[in-house]
Amino acid sequence: MMNGEFTILAIETSTSLMGAAVTVGEEVLSEGFVDKPKVHSYRLLPMCDRVLSEAKVSPSQLVAVAVSVGPGSFTGLRIGCATAQGLSHAWGKRVVPVPTFSVLVEQAIRENRERDHEFHVAAVQGRAKAQTVTALYSREGVQVIPPEGRSLERFALQVASAVSTPIIVVGDAAQLFAEHVAGADTGSLRDMEVSAVSEPARLPLPGMVGRLAARMMREGLSVEPKAAIPLYYRKHQAEVLLSQKKNEGRAE
Repeated sequence: MMNGEFTILAIETSTSLMGAAVTVGEEVLSEGFVDKPKVHSYRLLPMCDRVLSEAKVSPSQLVAVAVSVGPGSFTGLRIGCATAQGLSHAWGKRVVPVPTFSVLVEQAIRENRERDHEFHVAAVQGRAKAQTVTALYSREGVQVIPPEGRSLERFALQVASAVSTPIIVVGDAAQLFAEHVAGADTGSLRDMEVSAVSEPARLPLPGMVGRLAARMMREGLSVEPKAAIPLYYRKHQAEVLLSQKKNEGRAE
C-alpha cells in the first residue's frame, strides 16, 4: 500500500482494446493500452512489465492484481483472467475480478457528470446485433435492466419501455446500438435520444479497472487466483452453431 491506498496492477482485455495500468486508489500512476484485435496474447505481459516499470512499482509493492472479467470477447477474457491468475499466483497476491460493465458505466458517468438533466447509461458488448450482452443503468450507476445476452432489437425496445431520458451508450457495440435506434421505424425508438461516450472511454480502460478494484478491495471483494473467471452471459458462437446442428438433426 502507498499512503494508505491500495496499489494495484490492473488488466483489461475484454474488447479489442488491450491494456494494463498501475493505480493507487483513484490515482493512475501509469497506463498503457492499444486498440488492436488479436494482439492480446503476446502484448499483454510486456504491457504489464512496462506500466510497472514506468510507475516504479515492484510486484512486492502490489496489494492485488485486478482484471476486467466481462462481459466481452471470449478469447480476450480468457487471456486476461489467465494472465491475472498466473501473475497473482507467482507473486502471492489476490485477484480483484472487476465486472466490465461497472468499468464502462463509471466512465460514462464521469464523462457526463456535468449534465444538469437525468440520463441513463446503456452498456452494450458484442460484434453482432443478434449476439450482444446488454444492460441499462441510472446516472448513479444503479442497475435498471440486468446484464443478459439479448439482441439489440430486443434491448432497444426494453430501454424504450423502461425510461424516457436521454441514453448514453458505451461498449464495443455502442455504434451498432446507435445505428439501430436511428434506423428504427418504431415510434418509441424514433423518439429515443442516444449519444455515445467519446473515444477512448467508449471501451473499458485499465486505469478505471484499477480504480474500481480499489473500491472492491475496501469491501473485501478480492478472490484467490483460481476464482478469477470470466463472466460470459452468452454462448460462444461455436456453441450456438453446434446447438443449431443438433436441433436440425432431431428435426430430421
